[in-house]
Amino acid sequence: MRGLAVLAVVLYHMAWPLHAGYLGVDVFFVISGFVITQTLLAELSRTGRLSIVGFYARRVRRILPALALMLTVICLAGILLDPAAVATGAASTGIAASVFGANLYLYLYLYHASTDYFAAGTLDPTLNPLLHTWSLGVEEQFYLVFPFILVAVGALARRRRSIALAAVIGGLSAVSVAAAWSAAGGRAVLGYAASAPEELGFYSLPTRAWELGAGALTALALPLLRRLPAGWAVGLGWAGLAAVLAGIAHVWVGRLPGGIPVLGAVGLLAAGAAHVRARNPVLRIPWLVRIGDVSYGWYLWHLPLIVFVAAAWRGTRVTAALAALVALGLAVLSYRFVENPIRRGARFRGRRVLALAAVCVALPAAAAIVQLEAVHSIFAHAPWVVAAEPHVGDGAGCDDAPSLPDPACTWRHPHDKGSVVLVGDSNVEHFSETIVAAAKAIPVQATIATPSSCPFVRLGQRFPSYGQADADRCAGFVDRTLAQLERLKPSVVVFAADSGNYVEDPTVATRLPGGAFVTDPRQREHVWEIAVKRTVDALTRRGIEVLVVHEAPRFPEWSNSCSAVRVWLGGCTLSHPRADVERYEARTVAAEDAAVAGNPRARTVSVTDALCSAQVCTRQGPDGAWWYRDFTHLSPAGSLQVTPVFVAAIRRALAAESRQ
Repeated sequence: MRGLAVLAVVLYHMAWPLHAGYLGVDVFFVISGFVITQTLLAELSRTGRLSIVGFYARRVRRILPALALMLTVICLAGILLDPAAVATGAASTGIAASVFGANLYLYLYLYHASTDYFAAGTLDPTLNPLLHTWSLGVEEQFYLVFPFILVAVGALARRRRSIALAAVIGGLSAVSVAAAWSAAGGRAVLGYAASAPEELGFYSLPTRAWELGAGALTALALPLLRRLPAGWAVGLGWAGLAAVLAGIAHVWVGRLPGGIPVLGAVGLLAAGAAHVRARNPVLRIPWLVRIGDVSYGWYLWHLPLIVFVAAAWRGTRVTAALAALVALGLAVLSYRFVENPIRRGARFRGRRVLALAAVCVALPAAAAIVQLEAVHSIFAHAPWVVAAEPHVGDGAGCDDAPSLPDPACTWRHPHDKGSVVLVGDSNVEHFSETIVAAAKAIPVQATIATPSSCPFVRLGQRFPSYGQADADRCAGFVDRTLAQLERLKPSVVVFAADSGNYVEDPTVATRLPGGAFVTDPRQREHVWEIAVKRTVDALTRRGIEVLVVHEAPRFPEWSNSCSAVRVWLGGCTLSHPRADVERYEARTVAAEDAAVAGNPRARTVSVTDALCSAQVCTRQGPDGAWWYRDFTHLSPAGSLQVTPVFVAAIRRALAAESRQ
């Protein structure tokens, strides 16, 4: 089972077509809960007591040495091999992972505490080579509590210990399921109104404990399971395998995607525990068993190497597969020379376990601190670091759907000739410097309101990272802002969006309010045209001039997903053929041009000429400054590069307003 679970996770991180391979981690949780509970119950049955010290000593020998080795190597290598965007975040994750707190760090910093949309590591946490250590945090946090539950319940219910344990663990698991269900729906979790409940549901122990609890309940049910007829047990095993495979293959996805593979894992464990003959033959395939033996090491090493290879050579499925094979080799070496000697040898017993634990925590933490210091000192003025600096609107908090007019997001000038409002998602927010500079040059009053992931159109969206809470937030922003603009009557409204995402991205579905979701790009082009036209018409009917800005040229990969070594060696692609850019944007440009056609108060604006020559579009200016911070968002320097385009467009709009 371990072999199957780790294979699913590795294939998923290799970007092979196993869309829910990450659910292999859920299977690991069930196995862990089952094995640990079975071990502790056997100790209780054999000795009548449970040694908490002995339990944690075994966990130290089993988990810490291999983890410490991986973290130390990866943090030091990450100085040069981490994707540029996440070097700081990866080092911080390493420090947290050394004390089994990576899941808390990844949620509290990347999703909850960080208010900077462009903070290093937040744009795409999957660039973090230590992202996978979140699961170790969940598991070990569970085991900080679980043995004490067994001891407490056993002391209070000596005669019916198993029944009492099943009741307590079942009750806690039910609460955990309810918390996970609430988080998956974007709601408060156990009374805690998290800013990102879906991420909390993914990373937190309270919403994951039910999976470990499912394994624990299976172990408690062993006396009953052994009474199952052999035929029933065999059928249960095959049904369990089918459920695990269906879950990781994404055959069915419900409110709790992990539910099906968890049930499948329980079925497999129950069948194997009931009868030896019921142990599924698929799970006895020799090579799969061998992978299961080294699954812990393979899990530890595979993602860092896949990320490093992608950052250094621009990853493909082939390079990811090669990286995964190298990681498998490292896992075999770790199993042979680190894990087994320390776990089974007599050398690390008694007080030496404390010394081992101290070294295994201190060494990777020190390596991560060295990485942090190196990143801050060596790369402090690197172009990708400068490019990641917050935009002026972001720094003022204008990306948090402010009500208009917000004094913090308004720039006034003596003798204003009018007022301009910049509104939309992060793909208009990156024009903050542009609009402030243009407002000063004209001069006009400038106001910014740009909540991330919220286009300034009434548009239903459906994509992997977008939940109902996001949809409600964006719909409320659009309706509220339209009403505020009607009251304020600015001279000009400028809006843009990540339009390619809503028209061309194959993972996105869109719809007009009340309509059906569509995924075909030609249909989404039509949906986008209607949605933009409705916003434009709503504004122009109120006498407001409107500028719809076409999306800035988009690149095929992020500049900051390249490693420092690749950037220095000139291997990070900093230009892209203009013909490819225009081909990709053709549908969105056509939709937006059609949306303003025939409307005397609306026009479209393109920044392509300011960022591209006749042949290529570039991410880097003549002075070496990066004009982009990722594949689609401009940096502050890139934003200033297009200022003349906005100055000319706003002046034309003001002139048109004066003629009306």
